[in-house]
Parts: sequence; structure tokens; C-alpha cells
Amino acid sequence: MQIDLDPQAFIAETPFPAEGELRVGSFSARLSATRPDFCERLAWLFKQQHRPGDEPRWNFYLAGVPQDDPLFASPLPPGVLATWLCRVYIGSRDVLFLISEPQAEAYQTADLSVAVQKVLLALGQCYLHAGAVSIRGQTFLVAGPRGAGKSTLCLRLAQAGGSLVSDDHVLLRRAEGGYRVSGCETTARVTAQSEQYLFPHGLGVQAADYHGVVKKEFDAARYVDFRPLPERPFHRIMFPHVGERVRQTPLPAALAVTRLIHMKQADFVYVNGSEVAAFMDFLADLVETTPCVDLELSPNLGDLDALVAAL
Repeated sequence: MQIDLDPQAFIAETPFPAEGELRVGSFSARLSATRPDFCERLAWLFKQQHRPGDEPRWNFYLAGVPQDDPLFASPLPPGVLATWLCRVYIGSRDVLFLISEPQAEAYQTADLSVAVQKVLLALGQCYLHAGAVSIRGQTFLVAGPRGAGKSTLCLRLAQAGGSLVSDDHVLLRRAEGGYRVSGCETTARVTAQSEQYLFPHGLGVQAADYHGVVKKEFDAARYVDFRPLPERPFHRIMFPHVGERVRQTPLPAALAVTRLIHMKQADFVYVNGSEVAAFMDFLADLVETTPCVDLELSPNLGDLDALVAAL
């Protein structure tokens, strides 16, 4: 039997003692939670670094609910989002997350990430593992997995007179007249090889292990012109990978969509066909309206200089 919950009544009747703020690129939300660690997990997941911004437009309410609550076993009402452990109700300004507990912290945290990204997609936005940089009147989105060369390329373009939007994560927003991008982090990371190429005098920070790769993390604004906001239109999507030499090849939309799906597959759990359709529509329209290129990079980082001069 379907259970119809009144989200506003639930919010009014539930104490939310923990507070925080979530900023993902140009998107922002005020957080109210039944447990402080819900706010802390979102801050960790989306790399919150106390960046100032406008007053949040959205309110996120995060409430723990017993896992045996009949709500989680009932059919999904129309318009309600779901993950393995969450039910999400989106209003005109308020978003209510009902989070099953107790659960293993790792599972709950991963599921909360999926839930927030589903909310962003429902609002016409997408959190993407990609960099972005503006140079000579154009903005380039640089999308690829770890080790593809995103950070090195974005930072080199910023050094050549461009503005770094982000080197690792961006928010894409579907707007009237096209898509827009904003940056999600205030730091950048480089390997020892990239540090030697980009910053021959060194960064003066300690290296650390990030997902199995040793890198140095640093404040991007100290070394390049850094402008994650305001959001801006972008003119090309580059899909870099390390090969034998620097070469750009136009990428058909179907292949570009396939690469983006592969990048996002860990972030989504599809509950029904309408979620799949919305996700595919966002990506398909993105690559149909924006030129995409396969960007082969040389193992010799110095070869980037010719590409930078040509862009």
C-alpha cells in the first residue's frame, strides 16, 4: 500500500538541531538535520571549503528514519525520488531527505551522495568529474577519469592567461539557451610530474595519497587566476587521455554520451524509467548542443605548450 507523506507537516513536526550549508558550484542549500553527521558527510562528499556566496535558495532537511518504517517498503509515490536508503521529496524551496537508519556509515554516505545528485538532476543540474577553464573568450569543459590529464591541461591553460573554473569537479546547469558551468572546489591537485612541469620551483606542500595516486593539493587562487563563479556558458567539451602525441579529433555525439555515462555510472542508481530518461535527455542534449573532441595527449608534458598556443 502506498503511503502518502506530507513533507511540510513532517518538517514542521520534526526537530532539526544540526545546521550547515551546502555549496556545489552555483547551487547552494541551507542544511537542517536530525544528526550533525549528516551535514558533515555532505561537506566531505562535496568538498566544502567555506567559500562565501549568495544566500542559499534551497533548504535541505535531512532526517533519520527507522529502517523498518513502512514508508521504505511502500510503493514510490509520483514525484518522489528514491535510492537504496533514502526517500526524497522536492518542494518549491524545501527538499526533505528521509534516511534509513541504522545503517553502515559507508553505505549511508554513498547513498546520500546519490540522493543529492538525483535532486540536482531533477533541478536541471549535474555534478560532473571534470575540469573547466576559460581562455581567449572561450570556456572549455575537460571531462575524463582520474589520470586523464584534466588538472594539468586546465592549469596550463590558466597559466597561459586563462581563468581556472575548476580542475576536478564542476556543476553543469541546463539553462535557457544552453548549458552553463561553475566550479565546485577551491583547491587543485597535481602529481609530481605535473608539479615539475607547471611549478618548477615547487609548491611547498606535502604530498598525500588520493585514491591510490600520490598528489599535492594546493590553493588554486595562489597560483593561477581562479574564477569558479559566476557560472558561464562553455563552448567545447574535451575528453583527454594519454596516448602517443597531442591530437584533437571530433567526437560523435553518441560516443560522447557513452563516455559521460561511463563517468557517471557510479553516481546513480536508477529506480524507474523516468529517471533513466531524464538522465539520458540531459546528457544527449548537452552533447548535441556542444562540440565534443577526443583529445589525445602526449606523455611528454612539454608538448602541451603547442596545444595551449593553438586554442
